[in-house]
Amino acid sequence: MPATDIFVRLATYRPSRGRSPIENFFTELIAHLLEQESVIRYQFLSKVLNVHQPPVDPDFHEVNTQVVTRSRAARLNGLFLDLTFGRCERPKVICENKVDSVLTMDQLQNYLCYGDEKDAKVAVVTKQFQRVAAECRHARFLGQFYWSDFAQSWAGIPDVDNQYLLNGVLEFMTRQAMGPQQDILASELDAHHRWLSFNRKMMQLAAEIQNRLQTDVFNELDDLTYRGVRDVEGQVGLMWCAPADRAPSACDFWYFLGFAYNPWWLRLSEEGEPECVGFIGVWPREVNEFRDAIVNVGNGLVRHFDLTYSSNGWPEPSTSWRLHAAM
Repeated sequence: MPATDIFVRLATYRPSRGRSPIENFFTELIAHLLEQESVIRYQFLSKVLNVHQPPVDPDFHEVNTQVVTRSRAARLNGLFLDLTFGRCERPKVICENKVDSVLTMDQLQNYLCYGDEKDAKVAVVTKQFQRVAAECRHARFLGQFYWSDFAQSWAGIPDVDNQYLLNGVLEFMTRQAMGPQQDILASELDAHHRWLSFNRKMMQLAAEIQNRLQTDVFNELDDLTYRGVRDVEGQVGLMWCAPADRAPSACDFWYFLGFAYNPWWLRLSEEGEPECVGFIGVWPREVNEFRDAIVNVGNGLVRHFDLTYSSNGWPEPSTSWRLHAAM
């Protein structure tokens, strides 16, 4: 298969509306890498064949994709083989690539029967566990292998002819959740401890607000009840929910007064805004009393306090107040 065809091959499987042919696209990408980098090809074959040295037979090193089978058996004629090593008409190894689909028993049986006919071995290389492959005990079946294991070993190769190509393949594999694992750094563990410490202080601050706030401030609103201090995906604060007979996650309406410190969740719109932001979400009812209570509490706990107002139309016409506080 000519190496110059890579762009044509990839364009054939480019995403389009209604389909996302990741498996075929990835197969072509991997095939090009195996064609171009003999060290990676040798490593791939050695692992799949469970040998210390790659085969010396040059036929093993011919890489082909989307091979259409030719067989006298009707059910074996016209199959599409994802990736093969060896001549198209008589492959040595057949590799079935699985990224976002499940291997079926019929698929594997067809490949194994075709392998019997052509004297070829069969392997499944997959992103995630394939039960059919795990339970297969056929003599021609080499086993199921994980793309992440190959990515891990390729990332450790000190020198390849085209490092740019390898890095691109590894980045694509990482984006598809089958790339090499990265070492956890000691500094990252320290960051976790700092987050726990900050989260604990946010809980203490929320508890202090609870102590100072009249939690039954919504007595005039039917069935809106106070649910205590909650930690909701890194947002710590006081929660009121309605209706009263439902758990918070099943409620229709919420009031929430809290604090968040999560750079992945919150994107501050203005440079210099405080990173600790309290907020409350409300819907169109009489909330002046609640707003006044928050202002009074906030002024007692932070150096600077203000509420800004916004509105939207989902799921019902609603309003929200955001509190910006410099601690």
